[in-house]
Amino acid sequence: MNRLIEDMNLSTRTYYLLKRHGFHDENQLKNVTLGELKSIRNIGSQSTRQVLESLAGCKMTQPYFLLHNQEKLDMKVADLITLIKNGNE
Repeated sequence: MNRLIEDMNLSTRTYYLLKRHGFHDENQLKNVTLGELKSIRNIGSQSTRQVLESLAGCKMTQPYFLLHNQEKLDMKVADLITLIKNGNE
Protein backbone atom coordinates (compact mmCIF):
# COMPACT_ATOMS: atom_id res chain seq x y z
CA MET A 1 0.00 0.00 0.00
CA ASN A 2 1.34 3.42 -0.94
CA ARG A 3 -0.23 6.14 1.19
CA LEU A 4 -0.14 9.77 0.22
CA ILE A 5 1.59 11.99 2.77
CA GLU A 6 -1.80 13.63 3.37
CA ASP A 7 -2.96 10.31 4.84
CA MET A 8 0.03 9.74 7.15
CA ASN A 9 -1.30 11.73 10.15
CA LEU A 10 1.66 14.10 10.17
CA SER A 11 1.64 17.52 11.79
CA THR A 12 0.83 20.39 9.47
CA ARG A 13 4.41 21.64 9.72
CA THR A 14 5.90 18.27 8.77
CA TYR A 15 3.40 17.80 5.95
CA TYR A 16 4.26 21.16 4.38
CA LEU A 17 8.01 20.59 4.76
CA LEU A 18 7.73 17.30 2.87
CA LYS A 19 5.35 18.68 0.26
CA ARG A 20 7.63 21.67 -0.37
CA HIS A 21 10.51 19.29 -1.03
CA GLY A 22 8.59 17.22 -3.55
CA PHE A 23 7.43 14.26 -1.46
CA HIS A 24 3.95 13.06 -2.32
CA ASP A 25 3.74 9.48 -1.04
CA GLU A 26 5.34 7.06 1.37
CA ASN A 27 7.34 5.21 -1.29
CA GLN A 28 9.24 8.40 -2.08
CA LEU A 29 10.08 8.76 1.60
CA LYS A 30 11.19 5.14 1.93
CA ASN A 31 13.64 5.49 -0.95
CA VAL A 32 15.73 8.29 0.59
CA THR A 33 18.41 7.86 3.24
CA LEU A 34 18.05 9.15 6.77
CA GLY A 35 20.73 11.72 5.93
CA GLU A 36 18.73 12.99 2.95
CA LEU A 37 15.58 13.21 5.05
CA LYS A 38 17.40 15.06 7.82
CA SER A 39 18.95 17.47 5.32
CA ILE A 40 15.56 18.96 4.49
CA ARG A 41 15.73 22.54 5.68
CA ASN A 42 14.01 23.01 9.07
CA ILE A 43 12.82 19.41 9.41
CA GLY A 44 14.36 18.78 12.85
CA SER A 45 14.39 15.66 14.98
CA GLN A 46 10.72 15.84 15.98
CA SER A 47 9.49 15.91 12.38
CA THR A 48 11.97 13.22 11.32
CA ARG A 49 10.77 11.02 14.17
CA GLN A 50 7.16 11.68 13.19
CA VAL A 51 7.81 10.57 9.60
CA LEU A 52 9.63 7.39 10.66
CA GLU A 53 6.97 6.45 13.22
CA SER A 54 4.18 7.05 10.73
CA LEU A 55 5.88 4.88 8.12
CA ALA A 56 6.66 2.14 10.66
CA GLY A 57 3.20 2.25 12.23
CA CYS A 58 4.65 2.21 15.75
CA LYS A 59 6.53 4.34 18.26
CA MET A 60 10.32 4.35 18.38
CA THR A 61 11.83 3.01 21.59
CA GLN A 62 15.16 4.85 21.28
CA PRO A 63 14.55 7.81 18.97
CA TYR A 64 17.49 9.91 20.16
CA PHE A 65 20.00 7.14 19.47
CA LEU A 66 18.65 6.45 15.99
CA LEU A 67 18.28 10.06 14.89
CA HIS A 68 21.75 11.10 16.10
CA ASN A 69 23.71 7.99 15.10
CA GLN A 70 26.14 8.93 12.31
CA GLU A 71 26.32 5.30 11.15
CA LYS A 72 22.60 5.29 10.32
CA LEU A 73 22.68 8.39 8.07
CA ASP A 74 23.44 6.34 4.95
CA MET A 75 20.67 3.81 5.59
CA LYS A 76 17.54 3.91 3.47
CA VAL A 77 14.43 4.92 5.38
CA ALA A 78 12.83 1.60 4.35
CA ASP A 79 15.63 -0.27 6.17
CA LEU A 80 15.25 1.94 9.25
CA ILE A 81 11.53 1.17 9.33
CA THR A 82 12.36 -2.53 9.53
CA LEU A 83 14.68 -1.85 12.49
CA ILE A 84 12.01 0.20 14.24
CA LYS A 85 9.34 -2.47 13.75
CA ASN A 86 11.69 -5.13 15.13
CA GLY A 87 12.74 -2.96 18.06
CA ASN A 88 16.38 -3.05 16.95
CA GLU A 89 16.86 0.64 16.40
